[in-house]
Amino acid sequence: CALVLLLALLFAVLVADVHARSALQRQQEQPGSGFIDTRFWQGVLNKTLEGNVEQAFNLVIGRMSNDISGAMNRFTGFLDSVRRNVTSVIQDGMRTRPAAT
Repeated sequence: CALVLLLALLFAVLVADVHARSALQRQQEQPGSGFIDTRFWQGVLNKTLEGNVEQAFNLVIGRMSNDISGAMNRFTGFLDSVRRNVTSVIQDGMRTRPAAT
């Protein structure tokens, strides 16, 4: 289990390093966000290499939890904007509709 985690983390760090330049340019607006964060993954790899697999695992789980929370917040905001737009369209339609006599 620890070997698989170590290999997965090593792969993630290598992929992150290969794509670091373009990813870091895109992420300059929001540093530390997104999946490709070389400092984070290098920290996880260091914890794993030090034998602190549980701490490395907790770092990854914490990061995933934060990412999921952020995604849920963005999705909730999107749904709220859709609800507001639909409500606005319905209200505008009711105002412009001729009154029944």
